[in-house]
Amino acid sequence: KVSCRLPPNQCQVLSLEPESLEEVTETFVRIADACGVPERGEELRRSFWEGAERVLLATKKSGIVKTKEALPKLLFLEWVDPPFNGGHWIPDMVEKWSGCRTATSWV
Repeated sequence: KVSCRLPPNQCQVLSLEPESLEEVTETFVRIADACGVPERGEELRRSFWEGAERVLLATKKSGIVKTKEALPKLLFLEWVDPPFNGGHWIPDMVEKWSGCRTATSWV
């Protein structure tokens, strides 16, 4: 309803379809830039990767991350009926921070 009140040419549509964690963080910057606060997008991206690094270090220290051959396997389903595996950035996230291999990398 808000968009209906905007004068013509005052609304910008952004198509965001990230398929990796890197692309997810790029959307932070694109949205902030479109809102006129690009520095907030850059700060959010930097903060996200700093937090991600802390998670990765904690995972490594825990001993969960082992050699690639010894990693546990994980199947992440977005829904079960019908079965649909998690895509886009889910495999990136799971493999990077849990130490598990996802179904897409089993082959």
